[in-house]
Amino acid sequence: MNTNETLRYINEMYNYHIEFENEFNGYLSKFYEKANELKEFSNGKYQIERNINLNKVSVKGYILESNFVKQLNMHDFSFAELKQALINNQSYDNYDIMFSIQLYEILEELERIENNEIDNLLYYIQIITEMPFEDKLNDKSILQELYNSLLNKINNYKISNVINEEQYNKTINCLNILFNYYINGSRKIKEEN
Repeated sequence: MNTNETLRYINEMYNYHIEFENEFNGYLSKFYEKANELKEFSNGKYQIERNINLNKVSVKGYILESNFVKQLNMHDFSFAELKQALINNQSYDNYDIMFSIQLYEILEELERIENNEIDNLLYYIQIITEMPFEDKLNDKSILQELYNSLLNKINNYKISNVINEEQYNKTINCLNILFNYYINGSRKIKEEN
């Protein structure tokens, strides 16, 4: 790949990354607003967890443990069916369940955005480094070695003046996001206390 193509791909990757980050942060603000309200509604039964996946489990658990859901006596149901049951019931006592479903939907959007960003970063990092590695990402024992190989390739681009400092930093930032995802499984959304 020639220098112009490399630079074009780095810029495309980073521009998409910024778009994803902006969209993610918009939903993250909505999440925090609703999550903090649910903490109050639930009298502390719901707590904000450290990542998207754990929050989905926590919200779903809160919904499933509610008296309303237990009274439905339905073994399998979708959130759409649960919403309809809540609309049919129209009791203020169940407001927290509808609110919880909305929070879960926000979490699903956060997950969708994160997955799209990761797919995008994976695509571009493989092109930029000219190193196909997607099939190796599920083996956590080699992630550090893989990361180091990609980092060396990007460092060589900088040393040989294929990319400048700014492009280097953008590429490393995206590489770090990608590998943090594969190491941690999901983006951290809450600082641990």
